[in-house]
Amino acid sequence: MSTLDLHGYTVHEAWEHFREFINTESQDKYRKYSVIITGNGKIQQELPRWCDSHECIRDVQPLDRSAGFRIYFYKRR
Repeated sequence: MSTLDLHGYTVHEAWEHFREFINTESQDKYRKYSVIITGNGKIQQELPRWCDSHECIRDVQPLDRSAGFRIYFYKRR
């Protein structure tokens, strides 16, 4: 598992970091999921929409502590 902490970034900066992170993580054929820390606010509201534009993401689930998400990837073959 790997983690990306976007807390404290502007929405635009967070989007750029998220996009780069997902492109890198999705290339790992053994990676099942990653955790994205958003904090509470605009980034937390935007992140599910960002995930819709990535074909490698299978599911997005909020963390129990509600300040982030677990991003599940499709299995690579």
